[in-house]
Amino acid sequence: MPYCPFCCRTHRRKRGEHVIPKWLAREFPDVKWDLTNRLTKYVRKGEKYINITTPVPCVTCDNGWMSELEKMSIPVLLPIIHGTPVTLSLPEQVIVATWFFKTAVMYDLHSERQAPRPLYFEDYEHRQLRDTLSMNPFYAIYLGKYTGEQFFIIQEDHSDLVFAKRSDLQPLGDSVRVYSLTLAIKHLVLQIFCAKTTLLSTVPLYARDWSAFYVQLATLPFRVDWPPPLNLDDSLIEHFIHRWSDIPSLPPT
Repeated sequence: MPYCPFCCRTHRRKRGEHVIPKWLAREFPDVKWDLTNRLTKYVRKGEKYINITTPVPCVTCDNGWMSELEKMSIPVLLPIIHGTPVTLSLPEQVIVATWFFKTAVMYDLHSERQAPRPLYFEDYEHRQLRDTLSMNPFYAIYLGKYTGEQFFIIQEDHSDLVFAKRSDLQPLGDSVRVYSLTLAIKHLVLQIFCAKTTLLSTVPLYARDWSAFYVQLATLPFRVDWPPPLNLDDSLIEHFIHRWSDIPSLPPT
């Protein structure tokens, strides 16, 4: 029987849970959903919804805290998806960030079985999400606006980071596995960047500056305005998806 990593129960269920919720399909009934995992070449297509599922969570989690999170997220996400300018309060930012982290966790569980590739998020993170609706404080979630021709994009990226002293380029430890997931639905763009290390709070990353293309969610007790100053079109979205892979393993001399 499947094991639910969120509540640690074994359970039975006839069908898997959808990674991309069905309320999105109901909002856009005429859209053809198309997913290609470019890292693994895994393809899924659907007329009514994108049929990517995972046999977890259990029905109790699915109909409980996950269902409540979806209900809270819908009125916050829909205006952004349709391109309506909004000002997000801190509680609304937390709702969007938590919803997307849950989506990233579900996609991770799906890809581990179907792609396949190793899981990134660990069981203690699944349990933390269920118990507290929170995530690793060093994970970052960014919200942008997409103006390209594709209706739906979901792409993950994997890489490794090596942190080093700038003075002599001596590594500060072993490499850190980095994971990012980017989701675009109509005008909504969400991206999560994950690295399980506290060094991110003290060591700068030598990366391109994309700050004009996003607002970062739930970092300060302030409202944020969406959309950001610049939009992501089809010529930029691929660079944005893979921007964390472009970070050098070591800083320049």
